[in-house]
Amino acid sequence: INGHFRVRKMSSGIGGTYTGYIDGLYDGMLVEYYMLAVNSEGIVQTYPNNAPENTILFILGDLPDFYVNSFESDADGWVIGDVNDQATAGIWERVEPLATYNDQGIPVQTGDDYTEGGTYCFVTGNAYQVDETTGLNGAFVDDVDSGETTLFSPVFDMSALDEVVLTYWRWYTNNVGDNPGNDLWKVEISNNGGTSWSSLEVTNQTDNFWQNFQF
Repeated sequence: INGHFRVRKMSSGIGGTYTGYIDGLYDGMLVEYYMLAVNSEGIVQTYPNNAPENTILFILGDLPDFYVNSFESDADGWVIGDVNDQATAGIWERVEPLATYNDQGIPVQTGDDYTEGGTYCFVTGNAYQVDETTGLNGAFVDDVDSGETTLFSPVFDMSALDEVVLTYWRWYTNNVGDNPGNDLWKVEISNNGGTSWSSLEVTNQTDNFWQNFQF
């Protein structure tokens, strides 16, 4: 509340379960929390790790949508490319994704858009070339090479809003190729038209499945 976490002790239940309660709930409330436990030896553990810097966030009920884009009809003002981009392959594009696989036949890029009934999404490279070993579309044909590729959203005026929740789904693979773990995924925001940026998410951890993030 007002930028501070409330402490709620959890009560022990049957079968090693623990229960805690929060009050003052209302529709559209943003609930942000983390859990902290201390064992008999005084060792402290939090969930998620690095809490309270890293927390769990959910919305109670529904919030009105300020902007939604599934990229089915068009890019709607999203712009590919920054003057500092250096990538020579794997450039962002809005397409029907083609599935790619590594040498063991494990999916690297999905062939399915996340949107229910949808087809199009933004991907970093969408070329097709059959790998002779697997007989599948190879993962290294159009992966990101030699630098960054950037995708910009439109600029939104949120000056009349008290709080904003940003939600997106992503599929990100970074554990194959000649330099696994080196291509960072970055999501950044700006409140001055791009003069300066703040990081929302920076990671090199692979999640080769659709995953939801909220900030």
